[in-house]
Amino acid sequence: MIDADAVSLFVLWLGYWAEGGQGGEMELDAFIRGIPLLDDFDEVILGWAVEQLSPP
Repeated sequence: MIDADAVSLFVLWLGYWAEGGQGGEMELDAFIRGIPLLDDFDEVILGWAVEQLSPP
């Protein structure tokens, strides 16, 4: 689990984008706030980005 205070939205979005995510920073912010704007594959990519930011 990632501490929301330790990771900015931009850092999370950058990791998501680097993994191949297609949504913009605003779509990611909306998704985090409960508005499902990302498709299923982008949700998988976001999971990969979160895993990369999580401590071992």
